[in-house]
Amino acid sequence: MPQLRFVTCLLLLTAASQISGQLPGFPQVEGERVDADMALNRALTTSSLTEEGTPFHAVLVIGSAKSPDSGRVEVWWAAKQKHKTILTSPTFSQTRIVNGADVMETDSGDYYPRWLENFVDAILDPVPMVGNFRGRGGAVMLGPQMMRSCLRRDDRRDGITDVMTWGEICFGGSKPHLLSVLTTNYSIEFEDWKSFGGKEVARTYKTDVLGYEEVVGRLTKLEELHGLSEETFFIKTPTPADKRIRTAFVSTRKEESLIENAPTIDWPTVHEGKTEGYMIVYARTEGTGQVRETAKHNSDQPGLEDFGMEQALRYKFKPLVVDGVAVQMEMPLVLHFRSKIPEAGDLCIRMRSLRARARARQEPCRATGARGRVRPRGSHLGRTYGCRRSRKHCQGDRCGSKWLEGHPRAVRANTPSGCQLWRKVSTSWTSALEAP
Repeated sequence: MPQLRFVTCLLLLTAASQISGQLPGFPQVEGERVDADMALNRALTTSSLTEEGTPFHAVLVIGSAKSPDSGRVEVWWAAKQKHKTILTSPTFSQTRIVNGADVMETDSGDYYPRWLENFVDAILDPVPMVGNFRGRGGAVMLGPQMMRSCLRRDDRRDGITDVMTWGEICFGGSKPHLLSVLTTNYSIEFEDWKSFGGKEVARTYKTDVLGYEEVVGRLTKLEELHGLSEETFFIKTPTPADKRIRTAFVSTRKEESLIENAPTIDWPTVHEGKTEGYMIVYARTEGTGQVRETAKHNSDQPGLEDFGMEQALRYKFKPLVVDGVAVQMEMPLVLHFRSKIPEAGDLCIRMRSLRARARARQEPCRATGARGRVRPRGSHLGRTYGCRRSRKHCQGDRCGSKWLEGHPRAVRANTPSGCQLWRKVSTSWTSALEAP
């Protein structure tokens, strides 16, 4: 009897699949299986301004005017070895001309941030690590109804991912468009394609910083260059290599051999999950070896990632020297964490301490059940915590574990004025509480 039911179901499914290909009411996905190398070539020819492209002038505006992750990228491009770029941002600016083997570079600031370089690459070289994906076989599905199809690389040795070659390139449509590129040290998304010079070029670009906070760049000008003057790319005196900023992506083994100062980390407590393990933080140094920029990558304990990023900024490395010149360095920085889940007594003592220190900064929610939003600086920007009235959570000096609200620095309690959200007060935190 069970066998008969199985055969009946199989026949019904077969008939339904045949009908779905004939009736317009059933969704149909049409696509072709395309070799990975061919898909890459087609996507770059379709979407990249510099792959078999015509000379162009482009202006990309990044972020909002008051954001630290904001700026402007202007490009004049005639060929892969003949172009000019002008970058401006709150902390770094650069004018760079490439004309054959000669390079002229003028920098303002001693550190070239990754997020800004992402936008420059998106215009000049949207898949800078394309060699990691070529010649490996495989295929992707492309077609007018294929919204997203991805080519991935995840080499593993003894079950551990090789983050130096790990990555993902995603395509959309039949042409196809280049949708996104993600590796350990590069992240960019492409949207809003419009025709230009026989191509379909994205007008919106997105990357992220810190804990995946989004930064958006928009192409406000894109025009063909006609009768381009050679003066645009004229270099009177090339800039020596030791006066230019370069960045090298190094392995964990290499960066560990260059550690000059590794801070002692006192890891905070966690509420659940692993109390010991590893996390990988993307870290980028200036030429002196001091870490200047960090971002989340992967962790055995997600609750400690923000803290791990902050601690990674304390690392100092010996300068990485390439061809006799100290360069910036970016890496997958591996951190070993050891934490604990607090006992009820420890939690009570901690809550009393935080409450006493934050008493002057309490701000009430406007109504019962309202949602509070804390806006601390740095990597915790925009995290939302709940706020509600419940006398069992706080009565006099009694403490309870439900005071914790998703983060060790945030505590909720009841007072006569209603629901309160208490926070740790320090120079690195701001006291802003909003209720919708």
